[in-house]
Amino acid sequence: MLRLSRALVIQEIELLIDDSMGHIGRHEWSVRGVDCRGERHSYGAPAYSFDLDILNVRPKGGADGR
Repeated sequence: MLRLSRALVIQEIELLIDDSMGHIGRHEWSVRGVDCRGERHSYGAPAYSFDLDILNVRPKGGADGR
């Protein structure tokens, strides 16, 4: 089985994020031949709060890349 280096995968994700900076404020966009969707989930309590950012990436045109 082909294994991907974690550093390589992280670098590709960083490139997608860097290239998508022109899409700030949008929840869905396309860049580098992939469709991206960003979501933010937030929770707040009296003693703490947190935000969770989700980036979904699929080949352009759907899950199978068509």
